Amino acid sequence: MITLQDISYSVGGRNVLCNVSFTVGDTEKVGLVGINGVGKSTILRLICGTLLPNSGTIIFPRSAPVIGYMPQTVDDLRAPADQTVFDFLASGRPLVRIEKQIEQLTESMSELEGARLDTAIRQLDDFQQEFESWGGYNAEDELLQIISGMRLQGIDLNAKVATLSGGEKSKVSFSRMLYSRPAVLLLDEPTNHLDEQSKKWLMAFLKQYRGSVLIVSHDSAFIDSVVSKIVRLDEDSGEAAVFNCGYDQHLTITAQRREEQNRAAVKHQAKEDKLRDYLERTRGLSGKKGKQVQSRKLALAKLQQQEVKPVKERRQVSTQIVAAQESGFYPVIVKNLHFGYQPGREVISGLSFHLSKNERFVVAGPNGAGKSTLLKLIAGELRLQRGEIVIDRKTQVSYYDQEQKNLNPDNSVLTEVARVAQLPQRELRSLLARFLFPAETVNQKVGTLSLGERSRLALAKITLQGRNLLLLDEPTNHLDPATSAVVCRIIREYNGTVLVVSHDIGFIEALQVQRMLLLPQGAVTNYVRSQVQRFQE
Repeated sequence: MITLQDISYSVGGRNVLCNVSFTVGDTEKVGLVGINGVGKSTILRLICGTLLPNSGTIIFPRSAPVIGYMPQTVDDLRAPADQTVFDFLASGRPLVRIEKQIEQLTESMSELEGARLDTAIRQLDDFQQEFESWGGYNAEDELLQIISGMRLQGIDLNAKVATLSGGEKSKVSFSRMLYSRPAVLLLDEPTNHLDEQSKKWLMAFLKQYRGSVLIVSHDSAFIDSVVSKIVRLDEDSGEAAVFNCGYDQHLTITAQRREEQNRAAVKHQAKEDKLRDYLERTRGLSGKKGKQVQSRKLALAKLQQQEVKPVKERRQVSTQIVAAQESGFYPVIVKNLHFGYQPGREVISGLSFHLSKNERFVVAGPNGAGKSTLLKLIAGELRLQRGEIVIDRKTQVSYYDQEQKNLNPDNSVLTEVARVAQLPQRELRSLLARFLFPAETVNQKVGTLSLGERSRLALAKITLQGRNLLLLDEPTNHLDPATSAVVCRIIREYNGTVLVVSHDIGFIEALQVQRMLLLPQGAVTNYVRSQVQRFQE
């Protein structure tokens, strides 16, 4: 069991967590929920020790458990440059080391006798027990089941780890962690790079997992299918509320509590108003009436000390993206494009298509098909190898990178937006407030923001740029559902051209996409839900 006891944590003078307490029991599956920036990822990092709390205690069992932590993004798999994907996956368990120790000890035993032989036999028995505890000769079958369940068959398992795309790195890292069988799984948005079939497999895997699981996810169907307890972080107080039920039931309970609190606040205010009205009407009276007046004054003071506030309505992103000028009729034309990260292995091969002015165009395909690579080539983030990308002279490009590498982690929030617009600080602060960055957060370092907050900051920069072509790579990956819906409306109402990569079918359809590019084959057709959905199933 892991226990968080009165944990508080602050960033840049802003209290993120305040006296948070809850437990994750042995084999218990817990969902950690709340809006972007409320401290969910922070809690995972506090548990695995990459952050330290300002106050409070995290209590582990007497023997500290092995913790497997899956962050939202994976930049570096920390694998040797020449290691293959399969060998990297297999290294999740120490079986190769144990087998080598057994082999060396077995070879040496022929030269031993007496007490030394007895010691060697005991050591050999220990090694064999350790080997069996890690799955022994069934381990490879377990690994192959994970490879199948996570749908890694589309990745060349003999390829070098360094050649993987960002999405492939996340899936491979996640698969290796599952194979390594830690006692505690800390999962931060684990479905971001998974299709529907992989999600279904992962649901079943986690339900029967023998360790503890703490999940952060905006995918309500996924989290509801796995967990039996919800911990909800409050954005105003920084405290945690614990619900011994699934996600949907916790929403019902939360809504009931909000209604009860709002009714109580209305009733409380009515009592205060009635007393104030009485005191106003009886001002200056003395004698018997004066005693009643004094009694009502005391009653009003008591009510004011017991203040009951209505539930604070959550603010939403409020802005619009407006292209300052129109583009040409064909903002981008791609001609016979070829690109690969390794000689002889092309990610994009012979691709040709064009974008039409003001259209909504989606790029679809499995992980590793070159979707993000294509957007980086158009944005100029990668250098062309063969072929041509013609950018119309009137086209102005804004690029949203799902890995958010175009944000400087050392800048303050205010400095980061000032990089793209020479505006008075008052106007920049006003814009940031519309993207839910209040005055007390604008001097916070970008590197301390949650990924959801960084997503909002990247969108704020795009708003300031006012360009006529948006290249959006998974723009809703790190956003909570309410913010995702608002962002979708903002982009749908945008008066320029949109080229988007997204695994979120609901987002794509709400965006009213007109055409799609299917990779790796390079076919361009009118939007058909079933064809895009095929890559999610």
